[in-house]
Amino acid sequence: MKFIFKGHESDLEKGEIFFHFGFEGEKNIDFTEKISFSPVAFKIPETLLKSLLDNLMLILGVSYWKAYCPKEIEIKDNFLTREQAEFWNTVYTKGMGEFYYKNKIDFRELINFPYNN
Repeated sequence: MKFIFKGHESDLEKGEIFFHFGFEGEKNIDFTEKISFSPVAFKIPETLLKSLLDNLMLILGVSYWKAYCPKEIEIKDNFLTREQAEFWNTVYTKGMGEFYYKNKIDFRELINFPYNN
């Protein structure tokens, strides 16, 4: 089974952002998380917005990933550099110590975010 960060879409004028995640393998399951906020009346530079939403998607994904804790992780249209992937490996490993401990999960070599060279 693998966990997939499928992407995000936003409509700032409506005040909505959707983040898409899923599992593929024995079970195919899709999730969408919606964040609502007051409409944004000013322009946000596209590269800044994309970077913010990409990183927000990765941190929101932890809630879905931990349902099965698969070793294989895929990011559609992968945008991570090696350094960024190492950062997210650390977040998902060291940031969830209590979760791994309480659920008796061996986290060593469990997390390996893909990256582009």
